[in-house]
Amino acid sequence: MNTLLTRLGKSSFSKLQTAVVTARALCHHHGPTTKNFINGEFVESQTSEWIDVHNPATNEVVTRVPKSTKDEMEAAVAAAKAAFDGWSKETILTRQQVMFNYQALIKENLVSIY
Repeated sequence: MNTLLTRLGKSSFSKLQTAVVTARALCHHHGPTTKNFINGEFVESQTSEWIDVHNPATNEVVTRVPKSTKDEMEAAVAAAKAAFDGWSKETILTRQQVMFNYQALIKENLVSIY
């Protein structure tokens, strides 16, 4: 590192460091993103802040999830409250069947999920 610093000069090395940091940041901002699920629909977040989700085996960024905005969180909570009334009136057997169907769909689509 000191050899590189000597050869480039302090000013050039600083510019190189800035370029590397910027390039890394730009790479993170162009990965796939996960949408919010609000009121039964996938919605693109309006946030400017994202969290990288890494594959633990390879450290590859597999997706980015939003740090959802206050308005998005409030919309999600309102939709969940509205859905709760109808869902809570369903019998336990009906709710159980819905969850088993959901589990089956996940198993059927494992290849496309990963």
